[in-house]
Amino acid sequence: MWQKRCLAWIGILMAGAVLGALAVRGMSEPASLSPADFNPNDPADRPQTTVINITFRGLSQYGQVFMLEGIENTTSASRTASGSYEISKTTNYPPLVMHGVFHKLMRDWRDAVIKGNVTKRTVDVDLMNSKNQRVLRVTFYNVVPVKFSLPPLSVDSSTRYMERMEFVYDYFEITN
Repeated sequence: MWQKRCLAWIGILMAGAVLGALAVRGMSEPASLSPADFNPNDPADRPQTTVINITFRGLSQYGQVFMLEGIENTTSASRTASGSYEISKTTNYPPLVMHGVFHKLMRDWRDAVIKGNVTKRTVDVDLMNSKNQRVLRVTFYNVVPVKFSLPPLSVDSSTRYMERMEFVYDYFEITN
């Protein structure tokens, strides 16, 4: 009996998380998507990491993303016998990881990749300032979802439902 009750609570928590994420998704539309050069000395003008707009080109919806990881790149350098540095001709990019509650279209895209139908997309990540102006854009090219994870499922009411998707991509560009 307690197992049925636990499963019922898990279902209620998951439904609440999905509905809450969908409700929040459309609440904040940017006033302007035109870039603005921000003043790093003005705290009100700096990018806010809590206001992130994401566009998956070719997908009408993606869900709600609460956290991003992996916006970095590394070019190897090694010291030569003469003491100077030799810079590698290649740059490595770790997977882009998104945590959130994803729309069915995102899971469908991942399922298509599993079946061998790979669709590469361009993804724009915009950071906004307190005036809701875009001050920084990171554009990822040839993005493909390579991993999808559900969170640990728990009957503990303090556990937050958060899915995880990993993407590989060729490179990214940062513009403002």
